Amino acid sequence: MRRRKKEKKRQTHRKRYMANGGYGIYFLWADGSTTRICGPVGERTSSYDSGLRAVTECLRVMIEKQLEGAELLGVVIFTDCRLADYLQ
Repeated sequence: MRRRKKEKKRQTHRKRYMANGGYGIYFLWADGSTTRICGPVGERTSSYDSGLRAVTECLRVMIEKQLEGAELLGVVIFTDCRLADYLQ
């Protein structure tokens, strides 16, 4: 019985990975134009890694577009990982 409890405990602390994880971003700009960006994160990655990549790419593109003169009305970021807790 003790052995099973230890095994279960170890399993809950393992990092869960997904195969071929990626991210996707959709922008709607003030002039009505849209931009879609997606990309791979890695062959073996976590939801946290994918969420972090999505947020950093989102910020990079927003800064780039603003430097080009695009008007930004607001930002809404959706993610399915606990990364959002640290961004608030």
